[in-house]
Amino acid sequence: MGRRYLGRSVGSDDDGFDFRIPRFRGEVCFEVKARTGDPGYVDLERSQVLAAASMAHETGSRRWGILYVTNVDDPVRIAVHELPNPYSAAGAPFFGSGCAAG
Repeated sequence: MGRRYLGRSVGSDDDGFDFRIPRFRGEVCFEVKARTGDPGYVDLERSQVLAAASMAHETGSRRWGILYVTNVDDPVRIAVHELPNPYSAAGAPFFGSGCAAG
């Protein structure tokens, strides 16, 4: 739904994120992951992993994060969680081993 609003093809995720917010201190890029429940995990495509890894240094001009939307089919329980970049130093502890960029 969001990709159509932005004028992008529904199946394309070449940028590695769904939208960006320009800011004076540098843009923030977000990947949106929506679920009807809350399985407690997110799956990232190859382009998303590459984008996250390339923007892992939070002091740079671009940041990457995840907006994890749970219970999208239930207006009473829907919630949006902003998750950090799993490849950043701050985000690696939340996503388990193997994510931190070296």
